[in-house]
Amino acid sequence: MAHLSRRDILKLAALASGGAAWTALRSRGGSAMQEQKPNIVVLVADTMSAANLSLYGYERQTTPNLERLADRAIVYHSHYAGGNFTSPGTATLLTGSFAWTHRTVNLGGLVRRSLAGQNIFHLLGPAYHRSGFAQNIWADLLLRQFGDALDWHIPAPTFMDGWGKRIVSHSFAKDSIGAYYAIDDFLISTHPVVNPLAGSPSFGYISLLYNLSHTDVGAPDADHPYGLPTNGYYYFQNRVVYDGVRDSILDLHGRHSPFFAYFHLMSPHALYCPTRKFVDSLANVELPTKQMHPLGERINRRTLLENRKNYDEFVANVDAEMGRLFDSLEQAGVLEDTYFIITSDHGEMFERGVFGHATPLLYEPIIHVPLLVIPPGPVQRLDIRTPTSNADLLPTILSLAKMPIPSGLDGRILPGLGGEEDPERPVISVEAKEASSFQPLARVSLSMIKGTKKLTAYMGYNKSPEAFELYDLHEDPDEKRDLFLQDTVTAAHMKEELLDLFTQAERPFQPTP
Repeated sequence: MAHLSRRDILKLAALASGGAAWTALRSRGGSAMQEQKPNIVVLVADTMSAANLSLYGYERQTTPNLERLADRAIVYHSHYAGGNFTSPGTATLLTGSFAWTHRTVNLGGLVRRSLAGQNIFHLLGPAYHRSGFAQNIWADLLLRQFGDALDWHIPAPTFMDGWGKRIVSHSFAKDSIGAYYAIDDFLISTHPVVNPLAGSPSFGYISLLYNLSHTDVGAPDADHPYGLPTNGYYYFQNRVVYDGVRDSILDLHGRHSPFFAYFHLMSPHALYCPTRKFVDSLANVELPTKQMHPLGERINRRTLLENRKNYDEFVANVDAEMGRLFDSLEQAGVLEDTYFIITSDHGEMFERGVFGHATPLLYEPIIHVPLLVIPPGPVQRLDIRTPTSNADLLPTILSLAKMPIPSGLDGRILPGLGGEEDPERPVISVEAKEASSFQPLARVSLSMIKGTKKLTAYMGYNKSPEAFELYDLHEDPDEKRDLFLQDTVTAAHMKEELLDLFTQAERPFQPTP
């Protein structure tokens, strides 16, 4: 067999439609496939919606650096999060399972115990040096749950700028998860969504006094007109965070081979606090008006548009930091032997009277997320338009690492990296934050994408006990024309398939007769 360099193999793998060349090379074997395992880095930009990225055609020029990186990447155009907020979205990525399987459906929830070992860190095993960092505390809880398989768990406050609230649970090494729920989340929390009143009056009062005495930390300054970004516990500067990520990757690259690193970065999650350079930096755009939903909020359009403007500016700020990060890593030679995966855990909504992602709705802005895979070395751009899921990252990473892939995963190897494009494959997103993760999901939103069709089911809600919506995302990307009562054949087939899949997933949680 003619000698193939590692770079040749990577070029063929990235350029082959459906991964045919990659499969052929694997089957031929030889010394080329026995070379050093590649380094792999996952970068999660929390709450980054594909709908707001110029990379995917958004009119505001929010992502010039991602567009530049896309020239050497595999770009996925129909990629979906496992849920519409951090807990299910992150767990789907880390376990290769849909949320109705891993059951991380509640705010700050954990993966069901029987599946806790099915995470990317454990499955990569000691052949890789495994590290993880998450600014979002709920994502960090999952890293703590998988902590036995981490060689380096970088604590969430590592790259902070100053305290807002103290995270006490990191001091309880033997049970930091229990300490989080008992202390950070209950005794001293004043989280406006999860626990607005501290469980302990005395601890809550102390926390309040502490916060009042440190309000200047996040106050507006010359470079941050809206103040510093925060994760709800402490303030940070994105420049400091991305410098920390760069230094961590350089340290891993210099001392460990191969390594796997997961970085879950808070921005562009609210609060939207771009630096001055990006404030009022983007053009005005005309945005369609969409009908409010019975399960949505009633926020007025003017407020939604103002928040969207600030969010877009924050996205542009994050994009600039990503560009700076990759320029540094390229100069250091890290891109020559490392895969980089850029995605998000979920998106953000500024329509139908809804702002943010604390909603049961599953429209495109909140579950359609970016995915770029940058292979090592110079590779030409490849665009994949078949629907894919963040559940696909785990089996894909294992395939790149030449590690065995467990059976029974919901995820598949991504097309372009060894997998096949399958427009008939159902891609699922789940929202069930009001349901118990230990029982059948009585109140749940489900989304299933097949090809260009999308079926959404809302079940168990008081205002809408059972409702279905069907959209053709190719003809109607804004989801303004519900076809459920018009395209009855497609609606019936997709409804039957979705409910069959849901029933099968719920079977382990049904009461025994």
